Amino acid sequence: MCGRFVQALSLNILAALYMLDNWRIIRQTTARHAYSDCKSGRFTQTEEMRMKMEMKMERETDDLLFDLARPYLTVRLNQEHTEICYLFARELQEKLGGSKEIIFPAIILHDVGWSAVLQELLPKAFGPKSDPGINRIHEIEGAKIAAVLLQQVPLDDAVRQEICRIIESHDSGSNPHTLEEKIVKDADKLFRFSSRGFAIDVERFNVDAGEYWHFLDRVKEQWFFTPVGKEIAGRELDKISFLLDKAAAHQQQGRQEQD
Repeated sequence: MCGRFVQALSLNILAALYMLDNWRIIRQTTARHAYSDCKSGRFTQTEEMRMKMEMKMERETDDLLFDLARPYLTVRLNQEHTEICYLFARELQEKLGGSKEIIFPAIILHDVGWSAVLQELLPKAFGPKSDPGINRIHEIEGAKIAAVLLQQVPLDDAVRQEICRIIESHDSGSNPHTLEEKIVKDADKLFRFSSRGFAIDVERFNVDAGEYWHFLDRVKEQWFFTPVGKEIAGRELDKISFLLDKAAAHQQQGRQEQD
């Protein structure tokens, strides 16, 4: 037990560094691509101005939705979970396409429904022996909350309805109908494969980190709806493997110093 705790603690520290680096990479990559497109002459001056305006509006919409969602993301570390899922959604959308005005709001709001689940039921809502009925509550209530919050964002009604439809089945739905829905589901699952998500689960489920890594390595073949999602999962598992090795070396060094 003590070894697993130290291992998870070391993993948390290293994972935080990786997340900071990932934020920097995503922001720099997005800005670099936009700048390269403009400087390459691919677009006219009018098109460049339109692109800059769209990027500004997209960022403002996402920031507004994060602000609106924050009061509903105070349970189950959902604020942190959502921010990490958002990073994966941006990467998936950049590589696969799909509507940004559907994907990004859907991933930002996908777990607001946990705020409507009774506190005493939350421990039964996740893990190997989770109750699917409780999980379903958060989907249904989440879609209702999202419908209200989305009224404060300049989107077409059809877009709002599609976002809510995706939220209402983002966990329970096994047959996503659109690319946007697949991306949201994959981004949500990828949280477990992130360094931080992995560390959270190791502590939350009280499992051995090595065994959990092998579990994720097996299920990644069935969990994802896009090949890119599966590729990212493999990449993130490689990072975690590196972190586990570092944590093990840290523990070994500590033992030697004690001896």
